Amino acid sequence: MAESYAVSQPRGFQNQIENVAIVGAAGYSGKYIVEALLRNGRQKVTAVTREGGTSQMPAGVDVKKVNYDDHEALTQALRGQDALV
Repeated sequence: MAESYAVSQPRGFQNQIENVAIVGAAGYSGKYIVEALLRNGRQKVTAVTREGGTSQMPAGVDVKKVNYDDHEALTQALRGQDALV
């Protein structure tokens, strides 16, 4: 595989993760990941939560409430994300 550098990529190429979706963002481990990402300040953080969930997210976290059994809803919630945790 040939090496490829960011400088040789087409205009608009991003060499970093900007949008991160997190399932379980209010859970035992997830809340620490959310805090670290917010502290870093380089990523837009989206919490994917269950419909009817009552967990509170910190300021700066976009919340997408979905029915986990609805594949289309999950697909829509994850559209535009660079990473899923």
